[in-house]
Amino acid sequence: MRFKEIEIQQYIWEHREDLFSMIQTPLFEKDPNKKLWEYEPWELLYYQTLKEYEEYYNSLERLGFFGCEVRLPKEGENTIRSDFFGSLEGENGFVICELKVNRQPERQAFTELFAYADHVRSKFAPMGRRDIFYLLISPMEERIVKEATLSSLLYDKNRIVALIPIVGDDLNSLKFELWVPSKKDFETFAKTAFAPENIDVFRISWRGAEGKWSPTEKGKGPDSE
Repeated sequence: MRFKEIEIQQYIWEHREDLFSMIQTPLFEKDPNKKLWEYEPWELLYYQTLKEYEEYYNSLERLGFFGCEVRLPKEGENTIRSDFFGSLEGENGFVICELKVNRQPERQAFTELFAYADHVRSKFAPMGRRDIFYLLISPMEERIVKEATLSSLLYDKNRIVALIPIVGDDLNSLKFELWVPSKKDFETFAKTAFAPENIDVFRISWRGAEGKWSPTEKGKGPDSE
């Protein structure tokens, strides 16, 4: 990208009230509503996660930034700075935004985002995980960043949205494309979790003890005696 990160950051801050209008309208693949047994396990997770992700995107319309280069001092450690701090109108908690305009530095994005979130929760206890909304602005070119975003959405159940900055010869042309996980991204990621070698299936059965409840007796339950 021809513009420096500090230039992009300053432009976003100056136009913070117009951020949502700068995001190109995304297209979300719709759930085909097949019969349950017709889905692959990863497909079920894909459409469920996509639905949640669309809701997170829509909430950006209520985003308001109130801090830029926010210092987060911690005794005995170096002061860290969050690129942007904000909130979602009508909700508790904070929005923490990290900006990376080049491919190489974006690998550090999640380390920094989670460090900021941990620091904020320590200052505003008892904030929970869902009280933090993560906004990542980066090229989303590194595989590790895509997988970290999916992991955060799927396993950690974090509220997170990733935007890809797009700019021409003039900063006034700055737009954002919503990064939406593709089926290929999701299938590769999720199939690893469902790999047969990673799953053990077993069954436990027992015989009813004499004079006690037995699972073979219909109409009775363990609390009915």
